[in-house]
Amino acid sequence: MQYKDFYSGVSEEQMDMLKTHLKSRFEFRKSKREFGIVFDILHQCDLNCRGCGTNALFTYEKSVDVVTPTITDINNVFVKIKAYADEKGVPVFVNIGGGEPFLRKDIIEILESASKHFGSSGVGVDTNGTLDNSFDLILEALPYVSYVGISINGL
Repeated sequence: MQYKDFYSGVSEEQMDMLKTHLKSRFEFRKSKREFGIVFDILHQCDLNCRGCGTNALFTYEKSVDVVTPTITDINNVFVKIKAYADEKGVPVFVNIGGGEPFLRKDIIEILESASKHFGSSGVGVDTNGTLDNSFDLILEALPYVSYVGISINGL
């Protein structure tokens, strides 16, 4: 499909609104001196979505015991990211992803560590929200994150 086909049903007024919005977003992003990192801490998932862009490995398990990177590896990465951000004088936003990050038994510990390094406003997490305990885990994660993304790839 060509982009012209995609926009063929859009009125001129809607197109102007879209252009205005995109221009303001671009100007905002250009003025904002920060960088964002998506850190995939797990490559297993309890879903097998066709639209998934992470190539996650499907698992029937509702938690994963043996994981890489380890919590030590993850903390070492946080230290390096923080040092780089401090050296460059820019804030950082670290979005924790996967697979399904909440399959990790140490996910809250990971989010707490990220929050200590970057502040809760500098941390987010993505989830599909389908685990039996997802709601409770998200509530437990809230003090450490400013963003929880719920993926709808499986719909």
